[in-house]
Amino acid sequence: EEPAGFRDGWNLLKEKEKPRYYAKEGKAPLKQVTNDSPKDTPVTILCGSNMSGKSFFLKNLLYSQLCAQAFGYAPATEGNFRVYDKFVLMERAATDSANNLSAFGAEIKRWIMALEGIGDRTLFMTDESFSTTSPEDQFRLLHGVLRYLRSIGARVMMASHNEEFLLSLSEQSE
Repeated sequence: EEPAGFRDGWNLLKEKEKPRYYAKEGKAPLKQVTNDSPKDTPVTILCGSNMSGKSFFLKNLLYSQLCAQAFGYAPATEGNFRVYDKFVLMERAATDSANNLSAFGAEIKRWIMALEGIGDRTLFMTDESFSTTSPEDQFRLLHGVLRYLRSIGARVMMASHNEEFLLSLSEQSE
């Protein structure tokens, strides 16, 4: 089987090129940045500073996958996409300022619902998960979820700032 992935993908929610009047005088039209997909692996970890594009990339990848699977077209120069039975995107937990003490409980409830009925034909993406708890507990929860997702064969893409989690994964891969 050929590895899944795409080349020169762009975001469907943005104009591919802005009209000429947005460009500086005498310059070509402003173009959207395009990216290739990451290497096809069972688990991909995205790390980097705030505003480095991790969340944007997760959503872009989800939209590209959905378009390819639903319509046979993806916003990319070329690509090979898997067919999945289920897609899950867990975004950073939002806190309710009137109810901050229960933010962690609400996030756990969302996780329980998200993990129901997934299997080896699932694309599971998480963005800064368990950010409503301590870095130490976040590390344990991220590892536990990752172990579970790997055990059932789901494809996983995680964005995280948790230094201990990232360090432990880099040590495992060596």
